[in-house]
Amino acid sequence: MSASPLLAIIMAAVVGETLLYGAVLVLFLANFCIRGSWYTGLENTSNLRWNPVFLICTIIPFLCCSAHWLLSIARFFHVLLHSSNVDSVQRSYEHYSRLANAGEIINFVMTCFGDAVIIHRLWIIWNRSLRVTIPAALLWIALFVFGSITQHLILHPPLPPNQQHKSLSHTMSAVPIRSLRMANFTITVVTNIYCTALIAYRVWSNTQGRRELRSMASILIESAALYTAWTLFATVCYQLRSNILVFATILISQVIGLTNMLLYLRFGIERRPPAHTQDDTGVVLTSIFIENSSTPAHEYRISIQSPESGSDKSGAPMLQVSFSV
Repeated sequence: MSASPLLAIIMAAVVGETLLYGAVLVLFLANFCIRGSWYTGLENTSNLRWNPVFLICTIIPFLCCSAHWLLSIARFFHVLLHSSNVDSVQRSYEHYSRLANAGEIINFVMTCFGDAVIIHRLWIIWNRSLRVTIPAALLWIALFVFGSITQHLILHPPLPPNQQHKSLSHTMSAVPIRSLRMANFTITVVTNIYCTALIAYRVWSNTQGRRELRSMASILIESAALYTAWTLFATVCYQLRSNILVFATILISQVIGLTNMLLYLRFGIERRPPAHTQDDTGVVLTSIFIENSSTPAHEYRISIQSPESGSDKSGAPMLQVSFSV
C-alpha cells in the first residue's frame, strides 16, 4: 500500500473513531447521571445505585475505548510525520505495526467482553438455563483460544529475518494468521446471531401483547444487530482483502462500547422508578420483564407505599414483597 492511500484510510478511521468515541463519552456520563438521579433523596441506596455489574459493563468498555482512541491518534500522527518519502513510510510501518498490535489486543479484549455481555443477557433471559447458554459459552471459549493464538502470532510473526519489518497488513495476510482471524470473525458473528435470535424469541414469546416488552425486545435486537452488522462488515472486508479493513477494525472497539452504553442509557430512561420506590434490578434490566408461563413454585409480591397514598391505620408505610422462583 502506498503512502497516500494509507494516510487517507487512517485519516478516515481516526475521524470516524473520534466521532464514535465522543458519543461513547457522552453516553458514559449520561448513564452515570441518570443512574445517580434514580435514587436522589432515598437512603441506603448505594448498593442499588452502583451495582457492580453496571459498573463493570460501563467502566471497562469506556476505558478500552479511551485507550484505543489514544493509540489511533498516536498511530496517525506517527505515520503522518514519517511519510515524506517511500523510505520513511517503510520505516513508519514498523512503528505503526507496534501501535497497531496494541490496538489489536484492545479489540480482542473488547470483542471477548462484548460477546460475554450478550451471553450473560441470554443466560438471564432464559432463566439461567444451561441448556441454552452452554453452546454460546463454548463458542466464547473457542473465540478466546483462537484469538489468543492469533494475538501471539501477530506479536511474534513467523516471517523470515529479511521480512521482519513488514507492515501489519503483510503480517495479517500470513496463512496461519489469516485463517485464525477468519475463524475469530466467524465465531463472533455466529455467537451474536445465536444469542440475539434466542433472546428475541424468549422476550416476544412472553410479551402477551404488552407494549413495554416489545420496546425492550427492540432495544436488545438493535443493540446486538449493530455489533453483528459491523462484525459482518469487517469479515467481508477481510475476506476480500480490502484496504477498508483498516477502517473496520479500528472502529470495532468503539462500536462495541457504543452499543453497550446505548443499551444502558435506553433502559435508564425508560425504566426510571417513581418516587418512594426502590425497584431496581441492578444490572441485567431485561430480566425484570420476563415471567415464566408455568406455575411458579413460590410467588412473592413487592409493594412499597407512602403514608399519603395509602397505609395501615397506624400511618406506617405498607411493605409487601413479591417475586416468583
